[in-house]
Amino acid sequence: MFIPELNILQRLFQITNVEDFAFDGLDKQISLDMSYNNINKLSRNTLAGLTGAYSLHMSSNNISVVDKDAFTQLVSLHDLKLDQNKIVHLEDFTFQSMVDLQNLDMSHNNLSAVTNNTFVGLTSLLWLNLSYNWITTIAQDAFKSLQSSDIDLSFNRLQSLQVEVFSHLTSTANVRLAGNLWNCDCHLRWLREALDNATYTIELPYTLKCATPVKLAGKSFIDLKPSDFVCM
Repeated sequence: MFIPELNILQRLFQITNVEDFAFDGLDKQISLDMSYNNINKLSRNTLAGLTGAYSLHMSSNNISVVDKDAFTQLVSLHDLKLDQNKIVHLEDFTFQSMVDLQNLDMSHNNLSAVTNNTFVGLTSLLWLNLSYNWITTIAQDAFKSLQSSDIDLSFNRLQSLQVEVFSHLTSTANVRLAGNLWNCDCHLRWLREALDNATYTIELPYTLKCATPVKLAGKSFIDLKPSDFVCM
């Protein structure tokens, strides 16, 4: 079990701004919790100096902007929580230097799309939480580097997914897809088939329900046959 050499777990309420290089010199293995403040932006220099940080929690702030280089120096980070903020967009390659990251929580934000390069570099990731966003589009290779990850896409605005999107996942991976606006036509037939034969696990399959077409609205995937998923 990993034990940080120095453990800082404190909630610094009502912080609105972190000066550049404020953490310079804290290069040991630390855990830093700055949740429940009013920080609105993360830049490269905001977190400069945290090169040995093991855990960083910035939940429940007011973060809307994350610069592409914000996490460049956090090469030792294992746990990153950015949930319950106002993040609308992530630049491609934002996490590319975080090869040791195992847990990433981006739930309860305002993300609308995931590109092929959003999560490039996260080769050690075990858990990715994107639930309760506004995601409508996910590129087919978005999760290519997350072969053994648990991925939570619950309660977004997804209507369909490309058949390749989970093709890279191994048998240890789990996916959650409840609470989306699934259009149960022929383009999503593969997902119904995946409930029965995918190498990965789709958790809580009874929670996958059709929003459209009208004749299937409200019906659970597991109560339908693949042949019910047709295009008119």
